[in-house]
Amino acid sequence: MAKGCRPCCSLPHGWLSLAVAIVATIGLCMSLNTLSNCRFVTVSDDAFANMPGMSGMMDINRGFGLTTYEKYENSCQPYNEGWDRFPEDLGAMHIAARAFAIVAVVFGVIAMIISWCICCISCDIRFIKGLGITFGCIMVFQGLAFLFFGADLCKRHECAFANAAGLNIAAIILWAVASFLSFLVRPFDESATDSVLPVTSDVDQKNVTEKITEIINADGTKVITKEVLHADGSKIVETTKIGKDDLEKEGDMEAIDV
Repeated sequence: MAKGCRPCCSLPHGWLSLAVAIVATIGLCMSLNTLSNCRFVTVSDDAFANMPGMSGMMDINRGFGLTTYEKYENSCQPYNEGWDRFPEDLGAMHIAARAFAIVAVVFGVIAMIISWCICCISCDIRFIKGLGITFGCIMVFQGLAFLFFGADLCKRHECAFANAAGLNIAAIILWAVASFLSFLVRPFDESATDSVLPVTSDVDQKNVTEKITEIINADGTKVITKEVLHADGSKIVETTKIGKDDLEKEGDMEAIDV
């Protein structure tokens, strides 16, 4: 196993990387609900009593979302669904709010997938900080969904804060938390390793037999063979060849010692 490797999904960057992934997943769920919910704002239904193609639902607040509206009570319909299309133009600000919310969801899906991958794969800490910046951008895009309140619909009628707007606030907070936690994730410790190093115990040393054989050849060279026999039957053989000149030097040194 290569140095610094860890088993798959063993959180090489620590538990904070898992927290980032969980928060990003919940944030994405909030973003998706904000985009699909038809009650981002509510408007009194009296304002649409004489509008063609609208059902008469007096004394209630009709919901309007980023991509759908409440055609009938508790029934969400897309704005562009043929003859069910909402007959009033919501304006450019509504289009912008919807576009920013869609961008937040698209980038949120990508960032969420990457955050889960980081729980399994070690990477450069700069990449994780870049992911934190991405979460921050998603938070900004999500916040721009509140441009809805500047739409022509809300200029002509009084728009009230509704469910999806609350979900949008929750999504903004979660993306902000994911961004903050990403900058706290620690880098992968490359000195760590899960490789198993061979360990020789005292018992193994007692059951090792060494045999050294020296052979002097006719040309004056000497071959030293060392055999190490373990108790389990395995054997290691080491062979060393010494030249004639080296043997003469050894002889001179022995003579001096005497």
